[in-house]
Amino acid sequence: LGAKLGALQASLEAEVQKSSAAEAKAGELGEVVGKLEAEHKVATERSEGELRAALAELSELRRASEEAAARLASGEGAQRALKEEIDGLRQELTKSDEAKVAANARISELEEKLEAN
Repeated sequence: LGAKLGALQASLEAEVQKSSAAEAKAGELGEVVGKLEAEHKVATERSEGELRAALAELSELRRASEEAAARLASGEGAQRALKEEIDGLRQELTKSDEAKVAANARISELEEKLEAN
């Protein structure tokens, strides 16, 4: 009976040691998990900050692009207006040249009549 009690006591002590070792290992794993969670939180916050900064930059680029497009459209409109004005002036010059030719022809006719009389 004494031998059985001794063996049982030794077995219980071994189980207690195993349990203590398991608790120690669980504590170590808990610390590792805690560190990993903290690192993950920091990395997530940093990534979110970088993403917000990138989105702000993208928004600024989009605004600048829209402004550039508006300036380009405005410039194209101004160019078109200038070209139309130039074309109008050329047409007036052509009409003026035609009027000069007609006036010179009429003057020549009248001078011929004047000489004939």
